[in-house]
Amino acid sequence: MKRIVFVVGLGIAIVGLTAFVFAIRVDEGDIKKPASGNTTGTEMGASLPGKSLDLIKIYAPNIDINFRVRGKNERPVTKQKLNSAIALNDIFDHYPDNWIDLYESVEISAEINGKIEKASGSNKVLNKEQKRILHSADIADNINVLVNYKVKNYQTGHYDDKHINYIMTVIPEKEAEYNGGYDELIRYFGEKSTREIAAINTGQLETAYIQFTVTEKGEISDIDLKKTSGYSQIDKLMFELIRDMPKWNPAENSKGEKVSQNFEFALGVPGDGC
Repeated sequence: MKRIVFVVGLGIAIVGLTAFVFAIRVDEGDIKKPASGNTTGTEMGASLPGKSLDLIKIYAPNIDINFRVRGKNERPVTKQKLNSAIALNDIFDHYPDNWIDLYESVEISAEINGKIEKASGSNKVLNKEQKRILHSADIADNINVLVNYKVKNYQTGHYDDKHINYIMTVIPEKEAEYNGGYDELIRYFGEKSTREIAAINTGQLETAYIQFTVTEKGEISDIDLKKTSGYSQIDKLMFELIRDMPKWNPAENSKGEKVSQNFEFALGVPGDGC
């Protein structure tokens, strides 16, 4: 008979990110082989707060698996931050001023109304056209910043060409949040996935990714399995758990208007992209 013990931990800081942990201990039992075939998603689901990276770790004999749900974005930035920026160091924390001896160019590009627009500047200070692109970007839009610069090589006395490429995604001022809090979210996943999780062989598990949207009504939509775990029963279970989650508190823009937000769910072995 299997014995299952849940241990819920709160407030584990990982590089400034909040993590929540529960453990599952199970007596050794049969390990199921991965089922053949992949699952695809066409229905709807829900998500975790994108403001922090939230990990749910499962530990059991032969099992060490992470769940992660976060905002589907690159380097997150709010509209308010973009609109008030005068220079690149107003947008990027720890902007590397001390690395740069000479600027070659700073190019900012984004897709605005279906068209890629670009604007170049001569240094970190934003010009009128660069600001226009930043101000025009909407929530979920990606903005690319390419900084070409030179660093003096003190061995040769010459300047070496370098570049930095930032990709950032515009996120809502107030991000979507699971209704009931993190403890409820952990309890939800833990109670509904114990049996299936305890039966898999992590040596054959691949990191699975499921994308979904929390709508302006807090409902789940556009669930899409982007990459299978290698276990069709796990893919199906995670898809259904996301689809059937309770409503979230929706995201809000700077005007307090409800907006949708995209999220990504990942399941996999620690160190394997999850």
